Amino acid sequence: MKAERTIALQLSACDVGEHAQAQRSVEKHYGALAGLLSHLPGMAYRSRGGVTHMMEFVSEGCLALTGYSARDLIDNASVSYRDIICAEDRERVYQELQRLLHGEFALRYRINTADGRTRWVSDRGQAVRDDGPQSPTPAVSPRSRERRSSPWSPAS
Repeated sequence: MKAERTIALQLSACDVGEHAQAQRSVEKHYGALAGLLSHLPGMAYRSRGGVTHMMEFVSEGCLALTGYSARDLIDNASVSYRDIICAEDRERVYQELQRLLHGEFALRYRINTADGRTRWVSDRGQAVRDDGPQSPTPAVSPRSRERRSSPWSPAS
């Protein structure tokens, strides 16, 4: 006597045309935005904030400013942005960003570039808080540029 086997099979089909079109549109707009940001002096970024200051997006201007490529900094692939902030300034920068979880910020601090030089940067941006269950606190800085003035004078 042969044993019978039952096989259950469920198929699902849907039109992915709209999804594919939406994806192409997002990619097109992202490319346009990245092109626009590549012409800014300095760098633009989006970070998760917190102690690690992990970068989610970094414009190509970071290479001229820090000596590190965007690839090096995104998700701390080779180096974390926190680690290139001079040790003497790290805690102050962290505390100031924590104090400004919502709203605009303007900071001046020193970074150590890939070739070992120290640079003053002016970091301005908008802190945004996503109150989801595992919410990062990203910041977007439209410009971060070398400065030669004192860090304690108001950012301009």
